[in-house]
Amino acid sequence: MRLLIWISLLLPNLFSQVGAAERTPKSIAFYYNSINSVRELMTYDRVVVTPNLISQQQIASLHQAGTQVFAYLSIGEYDGKTLPPSLSDASSVQNASWQSHVMDLSAIEWQEHIAALAAQYMRQGFDGLFLDTLDSYQLFAEQAAHKTKQQQELVKIIHDLAAIKPAPILILNRGFEVLEPLSGVVHAVAAESLYHAYSPLSDHYRNVNAEDQAWLRLQLNRVKALGLEVMVIDYIPENDRGAQKQAALRLLNEGYTPYVSDGLLYQFGVSTVKPLARHLPEFFDGRQDTHP
Repeated sequence: MRLLIWISLLLPNLFSQVGAAERTPKSIAFYYNSINSVRELMTYDRVVVTPNLISQQQIASLHQAGTQVFAYLSIGEYDGKTLPPSLSDASSVQNASWQSHVMDLSAIEWQEHIAALAAQYMRQGFDGLFLDTLDSYQLFAEQAAHKTKQQQELVKIIHDLAAIKPAPILILNRGFEVLEPLSGVVHAVAAESLYHAYSPLSDHYRNVNAEDQAWLRLQLNRVKALGLEVMVIDYIPENDRGAQKQAALRLLNEGYTPYVSDGLLYQFGVSTVKPLARHLPEFFDGRQDTHP
């Protein structure tokens, strides 16, 4: 049981700004950097990590602290520089923004690759999977019939992942085109860049224009209507913590689970809690600090 010193005695409580505590969702962090210590990650209720950058012992430590751990899993793209021979026929397009290979979701070898990874992650002790690049097929499937086929295969892939034992908690990154047939197996949907975006090619942060904001809010309202948790990941440089806090509070007030961090998700960002600083004494319980 975590306790010791309530940081809320030292800092204003976020609940007083957004209403009753029961309205505030559990915190989450998306952290894709290497993990030397899980101390900062213990600040959050849930963390999404790069699975090969965390050990089983670290996962166990997070579980002891009450933190759920999710493995990042790319569904629509293979992010290695070179496709292995077994997948060479399953991709014909690259995503220039990330230098990754866009995969044909109907390719059996790709489906088997995803299923094997997911089963491996669940055996390692992860609580669930964060499914990314769900819309990447749109980079090559231009005709309506081709898009429909890819969407059908996407639904099949996700249903197959939900059937893995032990059953993973599934969080989607977008995938708005296939939400309805997945509403029974998906626990939450995340979306990036509602108000603040990042371009990896130019290493540039920008504000999202009003038209794009309006479109994304419509999609997120569809998610809410299905009774699913809606997470929003916005991007603000790590050296502007004040702006990150304000952005997280805005998202929280609008009914989203916020996470605001740097463009590559290499830093500890702001959710319904702010990250625990390394220099604080061990007895400080970051989870009690509910001020972003």
